Formats: sequence, structure tokens, C-alpha cells
Amino acid sequence: MNTKSIRFRLTVWYAGFLAGILLIIGVSGYLGLRWYLNRAMEDNLNRRANLVGERLVKNIPEMGEAYVGSEIDTRWVPSAFGRFFRVTRRDGKVLYQAAPPQDGHFDPAAIPAPNLNLEAPGFRQVHPASGDSLTIFTLPYQISTGEIYFIESGVSDRENRRVLRWLLISFGCGFPFLLVTGSLGAYVLVRNALRPVDLMTLGARRITASNLGRRLLVPRNDDEIERLGNSLNDMIERLEIAFQQVSRFTGDASHELRTPLTVLRGELEAMRHSASLSPAEQDIIESAIDETDRLTQIVTSLLAIARFDAGEARLERTLLDLGELVASTVDQIKLLAEDSDLKLMAEVQTGIMISGDRSRLKQILVNLLDNAIRYTPAGGTISVQVTGDDKNAILEVRDTGIGIPPAAIPHVFDRFFRVQHVRTNQVHGTGLGLSIVKSICSAHDATISVKSEEGRGTTFRIDFPRPNRISSSNDLSQAAEEQITGGFERLSGEVKPVQIKPSETPATL
Repeated sequence: MNTKSIRFRLTVWYAGFLAGILLIIGVSGYLGLRWYLNRAMEDNLNRRANLVGERLVKNIPEMGEAYVGSEIDTRWVPSAFGRFFRVTRRDGKVLYQAAPPQDGHFDPAAIPAPNLNLEAPGFRQVHPASGDSLTIFTLPYQISTGEIYFIESGVSDRENRRVLRWLLISFGCGFPFLLVTGSLGAYVLVRNALRPVDLMTLGARRITASNLGRRLLVPRNDDEIERLGNSLNDMIERLEIAFQQVSRFTGDASHELRTPLTVLRGELEAMRHSASLSPAEQDIIESAIDETDRLTQIVTSLLAIARFDAGEARLERTLLDLGELVASTVDQIKLLAEDSDLKLMAEVQTGIMISGDRSRLKQILVNLLDNAIRYTPAGGTISVQVTGDDKNAILEVRDTGIGIPPAAIPHVFDRFFRVQHVRTNQVHGTGLGLSIVKSICSAHDATISVKSEEGRGTTFRIDFPRPNRISSSNDLSQAAEEQITGGFERLSGEVKPVQIKPSETPATL
């Protein structure tokens, strides 16, 4: 899980907020219940002591002191309900003390005597050496004869502690459940809320230079995500317009330059055959012709790239055997490699069928092999391999050449990019060959990657999708569009499935 994602941070924030709220509710509930139980207990003790005074102690002059104890035992039965009562005269004589409770959770005899100088009623906590602690209310009560009696009413806090303990247990069990459930709910809510963003992200990744006419799917919720999606679509539209203008300018400029360059080369050729030229002038004209040819090559390459960018380069798609195409192309270029004292080998699987333009696919291999021959020292090796699986046909071109610096690898497909040591070594090239390869690969819905190590060689790998349908006369924009929407290609007629033949045993050329 990406801990830096908005989804994760919102979920964690919500879980923390929920945990804080639950803790506040739990602590406040615990403290509130404890206060309520203590207050209710104190009210009961106060009420009982006052009842003993008003109904029993008050009648001592008429009924006698023994009357008090018998009536308390009859009315409240302290031993059965675990209550404590004691009536003490001011001189310290105990008129009545409740018997020990039946469950024995405290000993009345262990409870110290009250403060006989107490002037006002009050509560005190008693913690005997054995048994439960008690809360005792002491009421100084004066009868009609002026005699003062101290009426004590007490009860153990066992019940209150039991209730509070169960509350803690319930909260301890419920807190993790509520926290986990709330966090999962928050995650689901955040995920659903951000789903349109994921869809827009996926759509943005599918938009390339070849299909800038596509737009992001924007939810119509009149919220921040809709405004973001609309802003991104507006930006893509502006980029499309700017890209079309640049491509149109490149194509127009390249087209317009072809005629003057052709005329210039013709005039230079005419001058070269003039008998009045000195050897130095002949060399100058030869150099001018070479540079004119180089400019013509650059203009032709730029025009091809501009057509691919604009979606105007039509592909005559047919179902073809990639292994057979690579084998025949390698045979044609093998002599060029031998002239440079290089060993060119090919290991291909036949029956690897792909849908593509034969001439364009051949151009890919020719450009890659041309690069390999240029940048591999004499005595080196160049190998071409064709393999395949259920989804892709794989073409790899390896060499043992000078390699590419790591910092330059991300830029090898940029137009006019050339590694600095190649420039200084005066290796001829326009810097457009790999750009054309990249454009042709995009037109065939293929992906190209490069791995290289300086001084040890370079490997170019192209993954072609295995066709599910036959397609012909398809252009770049259609190919890119159909790859995004499901990998099916439009046909001029009916749609027919293609049965891919199993790969045969690799043959080494």
C-alpha cells in the first residue's frame, strides 16, 4: 500500500479522528458513570441515615435505646443486603451495630468509630485491613432531650466497581471493532470518492502524441473532481492544437525543403563534372554534395516523423511471420556487417505471427542494425533474436559495441539526440533513426525498450502484440485508438479470428 497516497492519508486521518472521538466518549462515559454511581450511593446513604434518625432515634426517649437496633434489623435487614448501620451515643456507647453481611465482604467490627466531635454530617472512605472498602455517611442527630447520637450508614463500593469494570471491558472489546469497522468504511468511501481520479489517471496514461484527440472521462457531479477533469481536458485540447501546429510546420518545412535540396544537388553534380575545376574545388564540391545528401536524409526523416505524429502515415497491415521477415532482412545486411569486420547472427522462431506493415517493420530492423554496425568496433558481434509467448512477439537486437551512458538512455529516442562521445568521434548520423523506430513501434501498438552498459554493448527490445483479428489499410490514429479500447482492429469487411500457428523449432542463420 502506498503510504503517501491521498487514499491512505485520508483513511489514517479518519481512523485517528475516530479513535480520538471514541476515547473521548469512553473516558467521559466512564467518569460520568462513576460520578453518577457515587452520587446515587451517597444520596441513598444520606437518606437512610436521616430515616433512622427521624423514625427511630427520635423516639428513643419514649421507646428506649434497644428499640432502635430491633427496628433497623426489621426494616433494612443489613446482613442480608450487605449494608452497614451503627448508632453511637456521644459518650462513645454503641447502641447498635449491624451484623456482618452474609457474604462476608466486610467486617463491621473492623470499622473505626466515628469522630464524636463531628458537628456536621459528612462522608468518609474506610479501607479495612480485610474485605471491601466502604463509603460511610455520618449524621450527628440531636433528640429532644438534647442528647446527640451519631448515625452511620455505609455500603461497600463493590457493586459500583463491578459496573465500572464491565464498562471498561465492554469498551476495550468494542473499541478495536468500532475502529477497524470505521476505518474500513472510511477506506471504502475514500476509494469510491477517488475512483473518478483513478479513471482519469488511467485515461491520461493512455493519451499519447498519436491520440491527443482523446479526452478524459469526467464524472458529472458538479464537484472539485469534475472541475479538475474539465481543466485537464482543456489543457489536452490546447496541447493538441500546439502539437498539430508544430507537426504541420515540420511537415510543411520538410516538404518545402525537398525541392530546393534536389535542385542544389543537381547543380552541384553538374559542377562536379566540369573540366575547369581544380582538385581543391573538386573536393569542396564533393563535400557540399555529401552535406546536401545529409540534409536530404534529415528532411526525409523529419517528414516521415511528422506524418506519423499527425496520423497521416498509413499502414498496410497484413498478417506476417516476424521470424521470416527478420531472417530475410538479416541476410540482406550481413554483407554490410562483414565489410565492417562484424559478426551478424540471427536466432529466430518461425510462426511468430503479427499484424503490421511489412516495409515499416523492415525499416525498424534496418535502423537498429545500422546503429549497431555504426557503434560496434571491428571484431564485435551483433545478434538478432525473435521469440514469442501467448501475448507478445519479441524482437531483440544486441551488440557488443561502445554502449550508452546511463544518463543518456532516457533520451535515445529524442529527435536529434546524440551521445556526446559519438559527436566527438565524428560517427555519422542524424539523430533521427531511433525516433523513426519509436514512431513506427507506436503505430504498431508495440513497446520498445533499451538496456546498455558502456563498453559492453546495447540491447534493444520490441514487444509486438499478437493479433486477435486481421487488419489491413489501417492508419496510426486507428491503431492507437483500438489498442486502448480493447486491442481489436477495424476491418474493411467482416471480422474473422486468426489462428496463430505454434512456434517451430528456432533456426540459427
